[in-house]
Amino acid sequence: IDKYMLGLLITTGIRISELLALKWEDFDYNLGAIRIMGKGAKERTVYPSAEVLSLFHELSERFNPTSCVFNLNERDARYRIYQALRPYCHGKQLSPHAIRHTIATYWAKNGANVTTIANALGHNRIETTQQYIDLAQSDTRNLMRSQSII
Repeated sequence: IDKYMLGLLITTGIRISELLALKWEDFDYNLGAIRIMGKGAKERTVYPSAEVLSLFHELSERFNPTSCVFNLNERDARYRIYQALRPYCHGKQLSPHAIRHTIATYWAKNGANVTTIANALGHNRIETTQQYIDLAQSDTRNLMRSQSII
């Protein structure tokens, strides 16, 4: 279960609450998409990697397609995520929300525009998303300044 949760968090940037609310009927394997019910009952579509979607497709064939995908409360899900990431975090705890920030920053660094990122994350305000763009630009600026020509 841990790899499934992490796969979705890392490839889509969804919130932990959205992850835990997923039902099997939210998956559209033909479209390669998942319907997410976000904050304020705002619906959006996310597109996980083909590999992650394939894992869920295989898993769905063994379960009732109308049931919840993850039968966990938020506390237990967070604990499992912390434990799964522990070997890679060098003594720090990486929260599901930190994963969300990381993927949004990654998208920004790789050329996604602020509107696309806002839609993927389910942000109502572009200003909320702008922080990822600013961080990506700052990192790029620092990298360029640190390069020595001679």
